[in-house]
Amino acid sequence: MESRFDKRIYLPEAIEEAIEAFSEVAEVSFSEDEKEYVISFPGLDLSDEEIIAGEFGNYAIAATKIKKNLI
Repeated sequence: MESRFDKRIYLPEAIEEAIEAFSEVAEVSFSEDEKEYVISFPGLDLSDEEIIAGEFGNYAIAATKIKKNLI
């Protein structure tokens, strides 16, 4: 399962921060294309991956908002 994060919304430093934080609890796979950051968590079963991916997204959007001084 891959989670995709639009580069127009998410700051790269927020994605990097989330990867660093989540690498403490799971293996994080990262790639990117022209429009999106692509994150997955290999080695987790699907239900755990869905939970971790959702929390990763929460972390990444919060970090983006903080870095943009929106909260």
